[in-house]
Amino acid sequence: MTRLPCLAIVLICVAGCPQPIDDAPVDLDGDGSPAGEDCDDSDASALPGAAESCDGIDNDCDGDVDEADADDAGTWYADEDGDGFGDGDAAVVACDQPEGYVALDGDCDDSDALVHPDADELCNDADDDCDGAVDDGLPLDDWYPDGDGDGFGDADAAPIEDCQQPKGAVADDTDCDDADPAIHPEAAEVCDGIDNDCEGGADDGLTFQDWYPDVDGDGFGEAGAAPTSDCAQPVGHVLDDTDCDDGDDTIHPDAAEACNGLDDDCNTLIDDGLTFQDYYPDADGDGFGDPDGAAVNACTEPPGMVRDATDCDDGDPAINPGATEQCNGLDDDCDGVADSSDELVNGDAELGTLDGWTASDATLILAHQSSSQSAGTVTPWEGSWHFAWTGHPDSYGTLTQQGPVIVPGGVMALSGAQQSEFGDAGQATLTYLDELGTVLDQVSSGSLTTDNLTWETFEISLAAPAGAVTWEVLLEGTLVYGSYINVFFDDLQLACVP
Repeated sequence: MTRLPCLAIVLICVAGCPQPIDDAPVDLDGDGSPAGEDCDDSDASALPGAAESCDGIDNDCDGDVDEADADDAGTWYADEDGDGFGDGDAAVVACDQPEGYVALDGDCDDSDALVHPDADELCNDADDDCDGAVDDGLPLDDWYPDGDGDGFGDADAAPIEDCQQPKGAVADDTDCDDADPAIHPEAAEVCDGIDNDCEGGADDGLTFQDWYPDVDGDGFGEAGAAPTSDCAQPVGHVLDDTDCDDGDDTIHPDAAEACNGLDDDCNTLIDDGLTFQDYYPDADGDGFGDPDGAAVNACTEPPGMVRDATDCDDGDPAINPGATEQCNGLDDDCDGVADSSDELVNGDAELGTLDGWTASDATLILAHQSSSQSAGTVTPWEGSWHFAWTGHPDSYGTLTQQGPVIVPGGVMALSGAQQSEFGDAGQATLTYLDELGTVLDQVSSGSLTTDNLTWETFEISLAAPAGAVTWEVLLEGTLVYGSYINVFFDDLQLACVP
């Protein structure tokens, strides 16, 4: 109750008592800055010279609010990648956070949102957590160069430590030749003298065989030669070792045996399986061998020898069975008779035919003489064939044969034997003709008549006149009694006279 009079007295004094006059500058907010200078005299925190603060007020009365020099202004960092961390080199000071800026710095790559101080470090050759170290804290592996790209690293190379596989490197270090992609531990071993599979041995695990030199290239290796063991065929070698002469490609086990004094087929036999024949000396080289010479049994013709053995003079090439008989006193054709022409009738040969003779005016027959036909003399023609005529209705007949003149101008002699019966007559004539068949000269035996089948020999001769190219022998028979011309000729020969 005692407080009410005192309050009343104070109110009365304030209201009714006169106040003293004060000439001091007005400073309503009591901040020591007169109202005329103070930009907000109602706020003691705003006055000239005051420190600017980030409070939405112009604390220093410079006309700007919350400038960058405010005592409590913050530092803001540009965050271009939007990862919440700014670039420490792109900072601004401001009371309010600018757009695109953050309060945290430390972003070492503000263009990559995956790189910032809170990021996990990755193995990518980059400083993902911005601690100044690349790929730090990650496990490292050993990697080896793979120069040939076969997936196997160089066994001799130093390893490369890295948290991830470097380009051109692999985790393996077992390649024994990193310059050849065909050589590595998983390669197949081939026969080339190289360790293809890197197991430490060349051509290991392959089949090796013995190869023998084939110098002559005939496909057969030299018998007795030292072999070369290899998994592949060496140049100039074969598996066979049966060649008995490796310097001659015509001699080997598959060769045909030739007549050459060699073992061509390598069966240890010389010229085996071949036909051997006798060969005779041919000293004069006329192709006809000496029958008296020493024969050589051979599979081929030896030099200076031939198969033939009919040369009657192996010292004269002009004398042999193939020569033409000359009128020179020699047996040029080796028929056993010197200067003879072909025998017209040989009493010692069974003719059986009359080849070469022409019959006219009668039928020609062959009559066989024997001792039983007559008591007359028939030796030496007994049992031989002879010419005869038989003849109805004619009583005359001829036989004719021609041949070339052996020696122009030489003398030819016709000889033989004739017999007749019952007085029948025979005659032989030698004639020379020219190339037109004209008679140039001739000689005759005259009429030959014998009885009782007695043989009578005859011989006529005549020199060949100039121009004579053909000789002709004419045999004639004339019937004297009976019905047959019983005239016979035998052992007829035409020979030159030297």
